[in-house]
Amino acid sequence: MIPWRRWSQILLVVLALLVAGTLARPGSLWLDQRQQIADARAQLKQANEKRDEAQRVVDNLSATSSIERKARGLLGYAYPGDEVFTLSADLPPSVNLPDVWPFSEVREELTKAAEQSAP
Repeated sequence: MIPWRRWSQILLVVLALLVAGTLARPGSLWLDQRQQIADARAQLKQANEKRDEAQRVVDNLSATSSIERKARGLLGYAYPGDEVFTLSADLPPSVNLPDVWPFSEVREELTKAAEQSAP
């Protein structure tokens, strides 16, 4: 027969193993949750940075000067009394020289050069 002191030692070891096993699972869950929280914070930081950048773009596009610049540049809007000039790159170069000397000497060369430079 095993003495009482030996039984108490065995019982104490078994209880210690049970307590350690019971606490091991929540401890690992707690560590996993800490990692998940760190990952979520990193994602939140990135989302906040993207939101701040989008807000800067909205603020820039909402500014009166930006709206006016885009309306004038893209849509051709102008204030009353403004003179609007439109430049077109599609027109072929033309040579309109008078029929007097020295222009009569260079007319053909200029016409050929203008035709060659036209797209």
